[in-house]
Amino acid sequence: MKAARNSSREGTAISRLIIWDYDGTLAWSLPQQLAAFNAAVVRALGHALEPEAITARFGPPDEGVIAGLVPRARYPEAVREFYETYRRLEPATEVVPELLAFIRESRRQGVHHAVVTNKGRVSATISLRHKGLGPALDAIVTGDDMRAPKPDPDGLEQAIALAARRGFTGSRREVAFVGDSPGDVLAARAAGVVAFWVAYGRLHDRLPPEVVPDGMAETPAALLHLLEAWLAG
Repeated sequence: MKAARNSSREGTAISRLIIWDYDGTLAWSLPQQLAAFNAAVVRALGHALEPEAITARFGPPDEGVIAGLVPRARYPEAVREFYETYRRLEPATEVVPELLAFIRESRRQGVHHAVVTNKGRVSATISLRHKGLGPALDAIVTGDDMRAPKPDPDGLEQAIALAARRGFTGSRREVAFVGDSPGDVLAARAAGVVAFWVAYGRLHDRLPPEVVPDGMAETPAALLHLLEAWLAG
């Protein structure tokens, strides 16, 4: 891959930070997510829900999603079932291989990386540990860490601050956020960073006309092309 461009005035590499959404962006995980939520629902209600009824609740962390799907009296057992099923199904999820390779290679060249996800801290920890991504990241911000879920920019603000403690020195235009939802693009806009949107996550195949990213990618390969151009630009 191409390294980040150099400053013509000082001859030093410009610091860059790429912040990633997790589900639908870094990982092919929607079927397993839905299965875990439906396991919780079946435990509480005795029947499954259509995928649309679950994804309509996406936004808050996992336990907030469950709270919107089951009665309060059945909530504790539903949460336990969710995490048990999530752990069992995690090996079936896959981090997009070319993106994982890109993160590891670009990190060796000085590019910083972080994950900002609306999913809860428990499930994010399960996934990132299982995939071995933690050591490649300067920051991990989950829905449990944010004052409000994306599109609120708080998660991105936290990630930038944490990356700065690990050596990131760039401006907001040296930060890119990659995500698969309209809320991801809006969060990037609110934080003043570059917004890249991907359509391969299977949850959102188009954006509302008023939500305009800086770049769009239909495939992981197209995303890598966008990121390479941004790093070299």
